[in-house]
Amino acid sequence: MHALRTWLDRFNDWQARAQARRAVERMERAVEPARRMTRGQAWALLGYFAALLASRAWLPQLVRSPLRAPVALLPLPFIVAIVALSVRRVVAMDELQRRVEGVALAVAAIAAWLGLGVCWLLQHAGVPVPVAQLGFVGMPLLYVFARRWAGRRYA
Repeated sequence: MHALRTWLDRFNDWQARAQARRAVERMERAVEPARRMTRGQAWALLGYFAALLASRAWLPQLVRSPLRAPVALLPLPFIVAIVALSVRRVVAMDELQRRVEGVALAVAAIAAWLGLGVCWLLQHAGVPVPVAQLGFVGMPLLYVFARRWAGRRYA
């Protein structure tokens, strides 16, 4: 009888752990979509890249044309769409995830500002620094690393 009771206790313990594991997996799956890029953001990003390439291709041909400013601003609607969709995504998150996103954005913005300031000072010293390329690539990378750091900090 003792062996049966021990076996039942172990079986109940195993079931409880399996149920807890399934609950954790469900919660993780519910959080993951909030971290991934939405379909709208992906289309807005693709539109932005296409508009940016078109703008960069046409601008050298429009040296003294009144169309130069509108062609230069061609990517702007896509940038606004990306920002609006990103804000909507952050607003839909729970409070802890919003805090992680806020810390990540703050760290990335401060690091980018500091890096651009250093590049500006180096340019004034005569050192050629590709500031635009560093900002275009550096800011998203800083954000990714800052988000991972903030996520671990609050975990």
